[in-house]
Order: sequence, then structure tokens, then C-alpha cells
Amino acid sequence: MNKAQFIELIQKNGKYNTKVEAENALQAFIESATEVMVAKDEINIPGFGIFETAEQKGKTGKVPNKDTTYTTEDKTIPKFRAGKNLKERVSEGK
Repeated sequence: MNKAQFIELIQKNGKYNTKVEAENALQAFIESATEVMVAKDEINIPGFGIFETAEQKGKTGKVPNKDTTYTTEDKTIPKFRAGKNLKERVSEGK
């Protein structure tokens, strides 16, 4: 599903009058979620899941077929943990 199709679905399920209203709602959610996660806080939506950040440790490795190695830095990454209701509905296919 692409963004345009997803906006149409939001319009239908959210009972928005126009696609512009639905797109504004989606953009507001994205901006708000980004703002919260940049602040390293979490968003807990009961039944759906948790949007949070996690610290990913840097690592060292070897480039295949070469004698060189690489090192990555520690970084903060976004993470989503699905809630129980979402897991159940997806597994049931409903």
C-alpha cells in the first residue's frame, strides 16, 4: 500500500470529508511521533503498540573478501513493539 492509498483508507475510517483533511491528520501524527521520539520519550497506544527509541551499540566487522575492517558508532534508533490486540488481529487475518 502506498501513501495515497493509505490516506484514502484514513479518510474512510476517520470519516474525513476530504483527502486533504486525512493527509493533515496523518502528517500531524508523524510530526508528533517524531517530536516525542527525538526527545527519547515513548508513545504508548493501548491495544496497538509502543513507539520508542533504543540505543544500538556500535560494532566492528570485516569487509567480505577484503582485509579491511569497519567500525560503526553507537546510535539511537526508532523502535515499535506491537500490542496484544494488534498481534491477535494480524494473526487472525482480520
